[in-house]
Amino acid sequence: MQYIGDIIRAKYVARYLPEGKGKCLDAGSGTNIYKGLVEEKGYQWYGIDVNPKPPAIYGNVTEIPFEDDFFEVVLCVDVLEHVEKDYVAIKEMFRVLRSNGVLVLHTPNSEQVHILAHFPDNPNHARKGYTKEQLRFLLHSAGFLPIEIHPTFNPLECVTWELCNLGRLDETMIQRLINFDLDKYKNLGWICIAWKG
Repeated sequence: MQYIGDIIRAKYVARYLPEGKGKCLDAGSGTNIYKGLVEEKGYQWYGIDVNPKPPAIYGNVTEIPFEDDFFEVVLCVDVLEHVEKDYVAIKEMFRVLRSNGVLVLHTPNSEQVHILAHFPDNPNHARKGYTKEQLRFLLHSAGFLPIEIHPTFNPLECVTWELCNLGRLDETMIQRLINFDLDKYKNLGWICIAWKG
């Protein structure tokens, strides 16, 4: 079975990645799970990763191995939180986009709230994630405008993700679920759509 986080993120990528034509860079493509979705939207898929799986090639998001103004779209899903020099990465994505090109970026919410259990911070992350305001500032500082930021991982998706990762539901978790105050819920992630004007 495909990892539940990938399934949930793909739902949001499918919703916000515009249909079009031309070239799309999957920046930090991992196992290339978005390749088919990108191609269904009408784009020619290019993938880079520090541990590439063919047909992706080696590439670091802080030094993207393509010329200026090369892509109509850059897709970057759950990569930025791993990158120490996040601003350099965002500037590189801006650089390789054509005028009026779009960046579709997903990253964790640093203020996220889990419902059933505590999950430790990922030791492979340079930071836990971003607030909405931090993302807007980072993208705007790199030159992107306009910028849309939407929450991902609603409470039902969060519980589904947690159950898949925990593999169980015990009495304590049932009580937490019953007593959880939804007004205190903070989504697990953000999806940003930002244009190079």
